[in-house]
Amino acid sequence: MRRIFAAAVMFMSSGAFATSQVAEVIIVNDEPTPLLAEPLAPMLEQQNIAANLHAALGGTCTTANWRGYVGTWEIRDGALYLVKLASQCHEPHEVPLDAVIPGVSSPQKAYWFSGNLTIPLVKRRIPWHLGEEFILMRYELVTVVHGVVTDRKIIERARHSGSTSAGSSRQGND
Repeated sequence: MRRIFAAAVMFMSSGAFATSQVAEVIIVNDEPTPLLAEPLAPMLEQQNIAANLHAALGGTCTTANWRGYVGTWEIRDGALYLVKLASQCHEPHEVPLDAVIPGVSSPQKAYWFSGNLTIPLVKRRIPWHLGEEFILMRYELVTVVHGVVTDRKIIERARHSGSTSAGSSRQGND
């Protein structure tokens, strides 16, 4: 009986059951758009900044957002800017940037961030979530180095046709 119980526990613990995470937001053409990246993460590696954010937010309160916040970002004048931070708790409220990063105001150039931003260029009826297992068919990939945009490109993946044939249908002379 113990072996059956142990096997059942091992089987149940082998799969990861996790809540999809709410995406950050980037303003594109004056419209809020999901941002499939976390540009504030490098800044939060500093203990005092992480502590300031935690104090301003009051802790996490939803499993759909372990970050506890949603950052709103914008690309302007060739740079990435943090426009606002908002809590995702019971009643969403905006958190002043200077409460988290002392001495800054909004918008704040994201000088701490270097990496790629993925911006979906398709509309969805259901919300986007980080960690979803899907392939984006059309998106913008933005490369940022110390807050400065160094490259932007649109990526489009070809859709497969209905045919499963690998070759052409050419008739030969027998």
